[in-house]
Amino acid sequence: MKLFSAVVAISMAVESPQDSPLSFLQTKEDSPSGSACAALKNLDGTISNLIAAVKMEGREAALIAKTKGDACSDSKKEKTDIIEKSKRAISQLTNDLKDAEGQAKDTANNLQKTKTEIVDADHEVGKIEKLITAREQRFTKDQKEINKGISELRKSINEARKAAAKKEESLAQMQAMQALLPEQRQSQTPPSFLQTQSKMKGPSEVEILEGKMKTMEKNMEDVKVAFDKKMDQLSDTKKAADRRKRTLEGRIARYNEVLAQKEERVAQLKRELGNTKRTKGLTETLLSTTEDECDQFSDTAKIASNDYSDLLKEYAKAKKQLASVLSSSFIEEDLEFDTHSFVQESSETQPAQMSDSDAELLQVANRAEMGVSLESSQTAATQAAAQASGIDPMADVKRMIEGFIGALKAESASESGMGDWCDKQKDKNRRESREGKDQIDLLQAEIRGRKAAVQQLKDNLRLMDEEIAEMRSEQNRVTQEMIDAEKRLSKVTENHKMMDKILGRVVTTLRECLDLPGTSLLQVGTGLTSKQSSAVDLVNQLINIQKKTKSLTSKANAGHQGRVSKAKDLQAATDKAIAARKREMQDANMGIAENTDMIAEAKDNVKGKTIEMEQVVTFMDNLAQQCGPQLGNTFEEVQERRKNEIESLQDALKVLEGEDIPV
Repeated sequence: MKLFSAVVAISMAVESPQDSPLSFLQTKEDSPSGSACAALKNLDGTISNLIAAVKMEGREAALIAKTKGDACSDSKKEKTDIIEKSKRAISQLTNDLKDAEGQAKDTANNLQKTKTEIVDADHEVGKIEKLITAREQRFTKDQKEINKGISELRKSINEARKAAAKKEESLAQMQAMQALLPEQRQSQTPPSFLQTQSKMKGPSEVEILEGKMKTMEKNMEDVKVAFDKKMDQLSDTKKAADRRKRTLEGRIARYNEVLAQKEERVAQLKRELGNTKRTKGLTETLLSTTEDECDQFSDTAKIASNDYSDLLKEYAKAKKQLASVLSSSFIEEDLEFDTHSFVQESSETQPAQMSDSDAELLQVANRAEMGVSLESSQTAATQAAAQASGIDPMADVKRMIEGFIGALKAESASESGMGDWCDKQKDKNRRESREGKDQIDLLQAEIRGRKAAVQQLKDNLRLMDEEIAEMRSEQNRVTQEMIDAEKRLSKVTENHKMMDKILGRVVTTLRECLDLPGTSLLQVGTGLTSKQSSAVDLVNQLINIQKKTKSLTSKANAGHQGRVSKAKDLQAATDKAIAARKREMQDANMGIAENTDMIAEAKDNVKGKTIEMEQVVTFMDNLAQQCGPQLGNTFEEVQERRKNEIESLQDALKVLEGEDIPV
């Protein structure tokens, strides 16, 4: 853009109003000249004005070449600096990305390892819960058996006490009867049963049974103490396992959070790396274009500089020859072509103010730089219609009862035991809970990844907009330079035509005045005076200057056409690049829309999975109330109650069939 600004400024300077030597000559060319020989005295001034015109044209060309060269150097340095900074940034970002990806991978591995540990912790908790359930069931069974034994012992004790009471009563009666006998008879009577029993005195049956009951009660207490101790141990073990599980769950939550941060860092570095590579690529393309353009302009400028120097030397020679013809002495001017002096002199030609169009061009250059519902049945109406048609009105009720019976039988047959059923349900729900959490984690990771992709696409859109603006600005710069170059070429061509015309008049004047032959190139021969011989040399020199001026014009035209051709190629390539960028932008917008839809779908899936997880938790809470001995109901009692329900329903079905049920 500095290049564009500089060229615009030079164009304004070159086209600003100046006192051109050629404009002076143009005013003089149609003035009355009198005789041909009388005009010879003005030839020295005419040649001087031509020299001044060539000098001014050379200075303008040199000033444009130097300014363009400086702008090229600044532009190439600026782009080279951007490329070097981009290379360093790419190297640093590549290393940072590698480190960030490694850290994200380590975090993901730790997360997966912790998930494996929490699965083991779930199994451990499940085992402990199974032990607790088994202990509770065993204790309940032992307690029931001991209570049953105690109850039987109490019954036996009561019976023994009744039997003992009857024996005591019989013994008392026998003693009373024995007391009524005479003393002589009593002495002759053998020992009584009572005496025999007193000699065999020992623990009674009641005492033995009471001892057994006390032993069973003691066993009951011992079982209860052992049960409580074991349950305390299992409870402590379960608490420790639960704490470990909660610790692992907290670690998983932290790992998920850290992993999200690491993934965001990786995505950010990838965006920065991609953006930096795009900037580097575009800058390299612009640098290549600038180098080609500047090299071509530099070569053309060097050729033009040499041509202007040669032309000035020819004019100097012509001026010397003119002095000889006029036989007048003059001080020889230094007519060597000095590029630096031309630039210094041309600095005075800069206008103090700019036109509106030129100011607008500079502004453009600066800007360029910068759900099951149940229906109620109508039983009464159905029965009335069935009776009218001869159909069994209770058929639906019978089918319903049969369905209940079948369901209860299937439920009873499917359960080999309450413990097995509970264990299977708990394991299933733990697995579903863990799988649900893993699926939610995967969905969250997918959401993060797609959000990063959307941001990358948005960054690409912004960069492509900037690239298109930069390429449009480059096109405008090249277009404006071609317009300015066309104007300069037109001006140079007009000046050269005027110079050729003036030189032609000078040649004609010399021929007329000195009576020289009318050939294009003259030869010095015999019969010519010394002044005529000098005039022949001068005419030949002026004709040679005309040829060199025409050659300079041809070279300027050829150089301009070459730059125009290259500019057209550049514009076509830029148009192609802009079209490619627009296609990429369409693809990016489609990618943003697609990823946005996928993000919304993933969020809906997260909500659905969250609801499923809540249902699993609710089911597990209800399962905890159903599993194990509750309110003294063992599995056998539950099965017995279900059996009674089946029999009751079968009896109801028999009644509906008209069968008698034994009472």
